Amino acid sequence: MPNQPANNDHDLLVLAGKGDPAAFAELFHRYARLVYSFLYEHTDSAQLANDLLQEVFTRLWITRESLPAIRNISAYLYTITRNQVMNELKKKIRERQRLQQWTQQQEVADAEADRWWVQQLDLLDQAISQLPEQQQRAWLLSRREGLSYVEIAGSMGLSRETVKKYIGYANAAIIKFVSERAGLALALFLYKIS
Repeated sequence: MPNQPANNDHDLLVLAGKGDPAAFAELFHRYARLVYSFLYEHTDSAQLANDLLQEVFTRLWITRESLPAIRNISAYLYTITRNQVMNELKKKIRERQRLQQWTQQQEVADAEADRWWVQQLDLLDQAISQLPEQQQRAWLLSRREGLSYVEIAGSMGLSRETVKKYIGYANAAIIKFVSERAGLALALFLYKIS
């Protein structure tokens, strides 16, 4: 005699508890829509609601041996579903907290980097201010104004070779000044761009 489909939840729970996939599928069909509605209402995400729906019923299947002891499947599913939503919300809160913490750390790192660059630029300005007047002027026209040696020579009334020599001396003096005070990193950077 073939198995007759169970009409009540308790019979389905007993059969599913014994590993009957058809009984479990019937439970799924009876309650999936209700569970999904609850999940969607609390997550506002169809994808997440579907994922959590699968987790709820997977959990139910994994613990199927305990199904016959359940008196009210609706209440039991509500509890599992509510716990899944709570776990998901806690996970989202932890993710948001980690993101906020990371953002704050980045802001601190950015502020420290900005301070470092301001200090380096101040040091560079100090180095430039130590140069002899003609070297200082030639260097500033070259590096800050972007003029060529020929243009600087015309502006200062000097030869191109003299301007080139002044800028070379200025670069060497700036690199020496900076390396003595800030260390090698900025000096190498300045050497690279000189």
